Amino acid sequence: MKRVLKIFALGIGIGVLSLLVQRAFQVPKDIFLHFYWIFGAVVIVGAIFFNFLYIRAYEKKMSSAAALLESGHPREYLAAVENLRRTARGRYLSTVFTVNLSAGYCDLHEYQTAIELLEGLTDPRFYGVLKMVRRLNLCACYFYDRQVEKALALYQESLETFRPFRDRAPYGGNIAVLDVSAAIERGELDQAEVWLKTARGIWCSPRLQDDYQALEERIRHERGKNPV
Repeated sequence: MKRVLKIFALGIGIGVLSLLVQRAFQVPKDIFLHFYWIFGAVVIVGAIFFNFLYIRAYEKKMSSAAALLESGHPREYLAAVENLRRTARGRYLSTVFTVNLSAGYCDLHEYQTAIELLEGLTDPRFYGVLKMVRRLNLCACYFYDRQVEKALALYQESLETFRPFRDRAPYGGNIAVLDVSAAIERGELDQAEVWLKTARGIWCSPRLQDDYQALEERIRHERGKNPV
């Protein structure tokens, strides 16, 4: 929103400057208005297009950084994303990179650091993928950090937010991990086993394998505590 307001402020500034030029050179009003609207439209559309290209350029850099995480190099990933966050302008990009930083800290098992980053993002303008990923990462970190009450509350609250992304890579597998984690914590071990088997058959990302193994061990441990 702030960037949009800046664009409109630019348009107002151009209008004032153009009015001064029109009066200084005594340009007929009809001719002035004709070229003013054309010029103003070109400037505003150009500013919006530049903003779009700027964000897209950083999104491509983020995709390159993500490859580091997928290949098992979380520290290099964190350095790359931190550099992007430091150089990017605008709250939106800063928020995107902060959410992505949490994934790197999560892979390093530094869950408290990840949680602090995500809990600090309280912007009510969150929507779409960004809103979902923040909730997804925060919920996962709560489970990993054994903050079970917070994890289950956020999971239940976020079910509708997760729904459109359940069948989409790269999010579906991570949401499935949350489903299994929640089922285990609720004592629904049979359901957890079914969901874990289904997730393994659909989502085969290397980064998910450790999660699957940990969930399998958790189910075995819980069954051992309460043998049938």
